Amino acid sequence: MIRSVRGERPGEARAGALAAAIFLALALATLLALFYAQGLKRQDPLVRLSWTAVSRFRPGGPGPQEAHFDVQTSVDDLLAASIVDSAGRVVRVLGPVVAHKYRHVSFAWDGRTSAGVPAPPGTYLVRVHLQHWDQTVPLPPTKVTLRLEGPSG
Repeated sequence: MIRSVRGERPGEARAGALAAAIFLALALATLLALFYAQGLKRQDPLVRLSWTAVSRFRPGGPGPQEAHFDVQTSVDDLLAASIVDSAGRVVRVLGPVVAHKYRHVSFAWDGRTSAGVPAPPGTYLVRVHLQHWDQTVPLPPTKVTLRLEGPSG
């Protein structure tokens, strides 16, 4: 068997250096992961719709009487959903509802304004407000649009 000058077998020196390099790389990756996780903690919360749908409804008529939609958040908070008309005015605020991390929160709108009168027929969008974060997130119109139809007949 051939021995090196220091009495090691061929490849032992390379294996030791490789093991040290792998250990150093793992330690560096762990530190970078910790910094990345801290950065994620400072990001704004995620609000997402549980399903994509256009909800058509007609209060007092045939078919659905209310519009239903579910949202999830990445944080525990109090949520309120605002129903907004095409001019950007808030028609009604639903909630507040306690939301837990990554759990579904259900909302239902009966087509009435905050004053209790029926809202005019039209297309409405939804904004979700997180109370403790003091942040309002509009849900994309491609994901949820509420279409309030006029009286039947």
